[in-house]
Amino acid sequence: MDGDLEAAIKKYEKVMVLDPENSNGYAYWGAALEQLGDHSGAIIKLERALEIMPNNSNVFGILIQALLNQNKYKEAWKVVKKARNATVSISPKVLNRLTLLFPEPID
Repeated sequence: MDGDLEAAIKKYEKVMVLDPENSNGYAYWGAALEQLGDHSGAIIKLERALEIMPNNSNVFGILIQALLNQNKYKEAWKVVKKARNATVSISPKVLNRLTLLFPEPID
């Protein structure tokens, strides 16, 4: 499976050279990095995807998972807030995990 992910990452790299404003390309690249355990790399790609398309629903859940895996709970809640503002729904499973680890801060 890792070989498949690494091959996918190479394809995403090529896609981004041809179309550097492809938000989904960054989203899928970030998802592959997250599956390989490269949480920092995933976060960079996923944040870039949101810079290009702030309401990209493919990004939010994966980005929250990557932040959780790095114990960046406050940052994860900021992403939840961005998703809510963009009217993008987050998986209840992801939200429950985040809430169990770090209750939602009160602004």
